[in-house]
Amino acid sequence: MAKVITGEKWQSLKQRLIDFVKERQSAGKDSPTFKETARRFKVNYDQVEDLISDCSECLDTIVGIRVGGSVGGAIGVFETRGEYQIEYFGD
Repeated sequence: MAKVITGEKWQSLKQRLIDFVKERQSAGKDSPTFKETARRFKVNYDQVEDLISDCSECLDTIVGIRVGGSVGGAIGVFETRGEYQIEYFGD
């Protein structure tokens, strides 16, 4: 069972998540995966998903989850939840 994160630590994690995703995208790198994010912030996939949901609701920021993609007309879905990518939509 994962450790419950609340209060100031949770707020800090939300901002750090946004900064991490924006930094990766502005550098022209691939959006971070759940696996990379969970490892970086020492949380589990459920907490990553909760952070993304909370960021979008509370900080007037749009952070989304990409569960697949398309290439040349073909549409695919990532095989594992760890491969899901986090995207920032904003400035």
